[in-house]
Amino acid sequence: MKAVQLIGYGDAVENLEVRDVPEPPQPSPGEVLVGVEYAPINFNDLMVPWGVFPLRPNPPATIGNEGAGVVLALGEGVRSVAVGDRVVLPPLLASVPTYQQRLNVPASDVVVVPPDTDPQQASMMGINPVSAELLLTEYVALKAGDAVVFNSATSGLSHWLITLAKERGIKSIGFVRKVSDVVTVTDRGCDFVIVDDEPLDEVAKKLEGLNIPLGLDVLGGPSAGRVAQILTPGGKLVVYGGVTLKPMELSSLAIIGKRLTVEAYFQSYPDLYVKTNEALNKLVKHLGPKGPTQPVAAVYPLDRVKDAVAHAVTGTKVLLHFDGAAGR
Repeated sequence: MKAVQLIGYGDAVENLEVRDVPEPPQPSPGEVLVGVEYAPINFNDLMVPWGVFPLRPNPPATIGNEGAGVVLALGEGVRSVAVGDRVVLPPLLASVPTYQQRLNVPASDVVVVPPDTDPQQASMMGINPVSAELLLTEYVALKAGDAVVFNSATSGLSHWLITLAKERGIKSIGFVRKVSDVVTVTDRGCDFVIVDDEPLDEVAKKLEGLNIPLGLDVLGGPSAGRVAQILTPGGKLVVYGGVTLKPMELSSLAIIGKRLTVEAYFQSYPDLYVKTNEALNKLVKHLGPKGPTQPVAAVYPLDRVKDAVAHAVTGTKVLLHFDGAAGR
């Protein structure tokens, strides 16, 4: 079978390639064999060949942090899933990388999705939706009427943030880079959409009277500072990424004057990772034509993996089609 493997560190395109690897054995007791359908190329996947991800496997090594597929076989004693079920694979498990056509995984770690679920959307459930849920629940005790502010509001994770916040009666404030993005994010249900270069004094007028105890930053650079400036006194800025690879520009006076705190989010932190499965089981009910969707710029077959990685490096969401259940 085929797998995408890391062959070295440095340039992501040059150091990821498709290779033949052995088929997995029959699943052990408590395991299921899954034929992978789709897996996204996330920013954290690119960080592995760049050498800046906490996980640094020894090349050659199969990688991949997320995906979905179809159950092909059951190990002894498995009753929670059935052959033919479409499942979300457990994310960010170094021992079970997802960039391979077939893999064995503990049955207790997969989450069954409705049979009519779009398999491409299912492949992206393990990280962004779960992160949106945990970011809203694990750092600040938000109440109905409170607000959360975040940058990169056009992202798939932000779409989930907006949806989950609205369910709880929480207002959403999203920063976008372009005026043309305002309509898109507003249509997703975001309550206040702000263009990055809009003067903060004008922003303050729009948000007057709101309690904004939680800010979320995935970009770094000056955008992180703008999110922090929006927070109300005693607020918390949670950093869950650094897409621009630039240091956060935070105002010392704002931090001191408002007594703000800064915390980190990483789904693989043990205290957060143990909540992934529970969150996923709750979130899959949203899958469907009326639920939040994550934009996909392109889908590539495995034999074009280098084209796929080159596309993903530009900052757009790209999927790999593994077709791991075909002919089985």
